[in-house]
Amino acid sequence: GALQLFTTRAYVGAIDLHSYTQVLISLASRHIVHSASHGYLEILEHLLEYDGCDVDPQNRIEKATPLHLALRIEDAELRKAVVASLLEAGADTR
Repeated sequence: GALQLFTTRAYVGAIDLHSYTQVLISLASRHIVHSASHGYLEILEHLLEYDGCDVDPQNRIEKATPLHLALRIEDAELRKAVVASLLEAGADTR
């Protein structure tokens, strides 16, 4: 009866929340590539705060990670800050 209906709705809600969370993590990972390659430090640091966010996604064109792309930033100070943020977040150096 009512308990089964409540349990079913809670289960469906948990699945929906899990799916929603996975979509957000996926989107954040994609934006990490863009933010790192363009030196958007504030956005990058905000995205890196999310648990489960992949700090090493590869871009589709070059298969480069955010760390690889950050090393191409022309402004030396900005490059250093972006690289430091990625390394602090656990970026793979290979």
